[in-house]
Amino acid sequence: LNGVKQENVPKVKEAVMETLRQVREKGFDQSKIDGILHQLELSLKHKTANFGMSIIQRLKPGWFNGVDVFDALAWQQTVDTFKAECAKGGYLEGLLEKYLLNDNTLTFTMEPSATYGEDLLAEEAQRLASKKAEAEKMYGSKQEAYDQLKKRELELVEQQMQEQDLSCLPSVHVKDIPRTKPITETRQGSLNNVQVQWREAPTNGLTYFRALSIFKDLPTELRTFVPLFCDALMRIGTKTKSMEEIEDLIKLKTGGVSFGYHACTSPTDTKVCEEGLSLSGFALDQNVPAMYDLIRTIVLETDFDGPKAKASLRELVQSAASGGVDTIAESGHAYARRVAEAGISPHGSLLEQTGGISQIKHMVSLASLPEIGDDIIQPLKAIQQLIAANLSNMRVAITCGAESTSINEAALEGFLSNTFSSSSELSSQSQSGLTLTRSAKSFYPLPYQVYYSGLALPTVPYTNSSGAPLAVLAQLLTHKHLHREIRERGGAYGGGAYSRALDGVFGFYSYRDPNPENTIKVLDQVGQWAVDRKWSDRDLEDAKLSVFQALDAPRSVSEEGMTRFVSGVTPDMEQTRRQQLLDVTQEQVRDAAERFLVKGMSNSSMAVLGARKGFVDEAQGWKVQEIGLGGGAAGEVEAEAEIATAAA
Repeated sequence: LNGVKQENVPKVKEAVMETLRQVREKGFDQSKIDGILHQLELSLKHKTANFGMSIIQRLKPGWFNGVDVFDALAWQQTVDTFKAECAKGGYLEGLLEKYLLNDNTLTFTMEPSATYGEDLLAEEAQRLASKKAEAEKMYGSKQEAYDQLKKRELELVEQQMQEQDLSCLPSVHVKDIPRTKPITETRQGSLNNVQVQWREAPTNGLTYFRALSIFKDLPTELRTFVPLFCDALMRIGTKTKSMEEIEDLIKLKTGGVSFGYHACTSPTDTKVCEEGLSLSGFALDQNVPAMYDLIRTIVLETDFDGPKAKASLRELVQSAASGGVDTIAESGHAYARRVAEAGISPHGSLLEQTGGISQIKHMVSLASLPEIGDDIIQPLKAIQQLIAANLSNMRVAITCGAESTSINEAALEGFLSNTFSSSSELSSQSQSGLTLTRSAKSFYPLPYQVYYSGLALPTVPYTNSSGAPLAVLAQLLTHKHLHREIRERGGAYGGGAYSRALDGVFGFYSYRDPNPENTIKVLDQVGQWAVDRKWSDRDLEDAKLSVFQALDAPRSVSEEGMTRFVSGVTPDMEQTRRQQLLDVTQEQVRDAAERFLVKGMSNSSMAVLGARKGFVDEAQGWKVQEIGLGGGAAGEVEAEAEIATAAA
């Protein structure tokens, strides 16, 4: 558990043990057991890109301890044995009694320190003094220690600046990459005037469903509530079913259903971007109607006016707000990149509003309200009504076996006709009218010892031939320059460059960076460095291999054909870009660096997160943005305890 109040820490173990005692006395609900067994069956049928590796990882512990591999693979035999034991009665209750209802436990509690920042500085100062004294004792005098350490540092710098010979390492070559890639065959159809993409593939008897409900000109005041709406769908329940009952049905009939915000840029115009709501799920072929019924129930019947709705929403809002600092600390560079991209790209602006710092600020403001009222519930109900009345602006993708297409078609037709209508006032046209506010330098004060940075520049659409050299350039800069300058010499945990072909964005980032001024200086000069660099054939070869490592990575069967469905990128577009990537030359890389990184730097947008220091000078163009989470010492964050209790 985390977020436990200090005075409630002693109560945690007793609450856990009391729950276990109640379960032992009442027994386990058979429907819950069936749901877990159903999830096990689905996990064995669900073909993911890393399916083989997952099997190996699952077998490895027993294999190395003498367990016969074929016995370990006999999943059905294990399940049958479990069912037989359960049928006798009291099997799981006996396991509870034997392993959990005893005092063989370890309780581990973490408590934050209100003076953590000061304590850390004092500890570092003490450690530094100790190291200095140790060096002086080793080398005989303070000056000799200084000279020797300086010599070692210069030797390290010299070594870091040397080009490493990688020719001795085994490697594939660009010539080994096929110039054409097999096309994922899909079939386009229509049901109830809804565009449907069919992908027929060997799915082990599973059907994968995905739908996009597209909006145009969604008001900002509604857009910022979409993430909360999606979370609320899986928390509140309906008038006739509690969320616990719905979750049991989801486990019993499906492999899971999910709802999320969708935004995607046009492959031909970076200023055109669509947004909407994504609905997805998968199930055994025979359970597809039940899956659709569950999705319909959750979308249409979630009761935002119910007696438990306000309490559930309060929990969701407070959880999102209180976890804001921790979330940014885990992936601060991703938030910095979103802020930077929001100023130059419609897609970036949408993602920042729904999943960036703006969204965290929105949750903080909602959490500060004295109660959950109509100012929160009404936007959620409005989004629910928009989804229900947006049939004409939907598109659906189905992936299933060829033998189950007709069954799926009938089930899908019933789902569409019984769930959605076409009375929405929203149009299906993609939007291009978002107002972008670019801030060349944004700083967000946060109570961290390190910094997170993001810099973004606008580039070209996916179909533009200039995009391929940019993808290669990003790899070259990351591995040949930025890793050394930002990580090895600057002290950051990491940093690099990236190219988002579909979004028309080229960017840079650093994370857990103690020296942001160095990073900013490196990024200011990176374009000219790339222009002046004499790229070798091996440099280009390695960069292209890195690009294709991601491009040709294995895909789960559920993701086959999804690029076209989600983004509109056709197989012909993909093939053209593939050949452009393979044919990139050194001259094209230099031209791209000159055009986009040197001349285009004036159109860039930068964001830095961390403790405010002297380099953040508003006279130098920095704009300080308060998040409302506290930018002083780490101790200003509300103290909470984290507890883990495990059987010893």
